[in-house]
Amino acid sequence: MSGKRRIGVGVGPLPEYDAQAERNANVVGRRIEQLRNEKQISLTEMAKYFGQMGIRVDRTTISKWEHGVCSPNAYQFIALCKFFGIDSPDFFTSRSL
Repeated sequence: MSGKRRIGVGVGPLPEYDAQAERNANVVGRRIEQLRNEKQISLTEMAKYFGQMGIRVDRTTISKWEHGVCSPNAYQFIALCKFFGIDSPDFFTSRSL
């Protein structure tokens, strides 16, 4: 044996997850847009909030998240959760998605 450990060997079955399907469905972007619309906050207002947290994004970046062009990084994701007042697991819980 070469000493390399293969993913899944000895750790039991891996949970099923299809990241490509979630990207194609724009799950993250649709949830951001849904939560922002529920709060009735503009893209500009949201970008200002991020700036107050020390995260530089503009309205265009947030729009790109919502349209699935790109995704927020880990720090931006934490700020999103704080902005919407939800825990990270709750970010993905929605009846309408």
